[in-house]
Amino acid sequence: MTGIAAIGCRIAVIVSAYMAASLCLGVTLAIISWIIDSMRGVPTWTLGESINTTTMIAVIWAVLLLVFTLPPILWAEWRRVTNWRYFASAGISLWAIFFGLVVLDQLGIEPLPDLLFFGLSLLPSFMVGSLVYWWLTVKAVSLGFRPQTS
Repeated sequence: MTGIAAIGCRIAVIVSAYMAASLCLGVTLAIISWIIDSMRGVPTWTLGESINTTTMIAVIWAVLLLVFTLPPILWAEWRRVTNWRYFASAGISLWAIFFGLVVLDQLGIEPLPDLLFFGLSLLPSFMVGSLVYWWLTVKAVSLGFRPQTS
């Protein structure tokens, strides 16, 4: 495989992994939201609404977080980072930045306990998303799911 084809394949892997990680982030956030709604006594969603909501959440998060996730992704590709700790800490850092921006934006509008609860429910979602991205871009490639070069 030529250099351009290998780069194209790597870009396809990165984009696919990012979308899968965003979907996992959306699924995790939807599950947490469903659990919170169930505990509060709010009527829960039906299965069809849940699938639609999860897909919508995943797409929204993918677009919103692209600006924040692009620098760590590019740095990891440039430095050939393969350690899961980097991706987990990047997920936590992205969560802290995003949560800080949400708190600054909503501080006078929403009560602080609700904002803190929202932020804590986002943390596992960011961790799942970053670890799924790590698994798909690093571990799956190291297990042999790499395009063959000639």
